[in-house]
Amino acid sequence: MKLSRIMLVAVVIGGFCGVALADDTFAPEWRGQPGSTMQKWEFGSYAQVNIPPEGYFNPYGTPLATVSGEFPRAFWWRFDNGHVGVWQFEDYMQFNVPNTLNQDPNSFKWIWIQITYSAGPLDDPLALTVPMPSSGVFTMEKTAIDAYYWHETYLLAITPNPLSEQIYIMPRSVYLQVDEVVIDTICIPEPATFGLFGLGALLYLRRR
Repeated sequence: MKLSRIMLVAVVIGGFCGVALADDTFAPEWRGQPGSTMQKWEFGSYAQVNIPPEGYFNPYGTPLATVSGEFPRAFWWRFDNGHVGVWQFEDYMQFNVPNTLNQDPNSFKWIWIQITYSAGPLDDPLALTVPMPSSGVFTMEKTAIDAYYWHETYLLAITPNPLSEQIYIMPRSVYLQVDEVVIDTICIPEPATFGLFGLGALLYLRRR
């Protein structure tokens, strides 16, 4: 059992290799496995409330997004510096992701968030969840896509696994422009596995 946990850590860490400049750059290795979900918002047409993703795999329900705020605190750009469909906002984006409740009361959930955004070089988006993350937020990578936009990946965990979670993306300072959001989740029945993964992730970041 211990060996299988270590192998799972190695598989997930291996997903960081082979970086390419794309909006779905750091897809987790566990995407498509039992208990997992994937949803991708590109905001290609105007909608502010109950926005369905352009693509998703979620057998537990339909994920939806909402952008908080009224004009001029929130408005949608059809084009911005070569990016199609961009929300600029000062409050927050909220994403509701339904999922399964694992029978193990000690199970927990990984949440993997990729954000393509424009902001100042020190103004990385804030990512939070309700229920609150139980392990903090790991910033797994940050890559410049062009002169205006960045791609950033976050990892959070919630213990125990809820029936659904609300994921919030907020600006760190004045405002944020978001071009795309990809959210993967998976329920993990063994909490010790996350402890191993967290240690491996920190060692990986230290090597970088």
